[in-house]
Amino acid sequence: MAMIARTDRGLRNERLGCQVDKPNKTLIERAAHETLDLSERDRAVFFDALVNPPAPSERLQRAFADHKRRAVG
Repeated sequence: MAMIARTDRGLRNERLGCQVDKPNKTLIERAAHETLDLSERDRAVFFDALVNPPAPSERLQRAFADHKRRAVG
């Protein structure tokens, strides 16, 4: 599977606005200028996980339930 990491600036037509704290702003700005060079194997594993995510573990399900009780209840 061949994927191009760069995005053609001409294809960008949406803008996202939000307010974040200084550390997160710095992190987002740094990430916007960095690229990852993945091996073919790493790229395949990454995209497979996006397309076919694993089922949530019991621990993750418990964490979601706990969060839901705290946030809603």
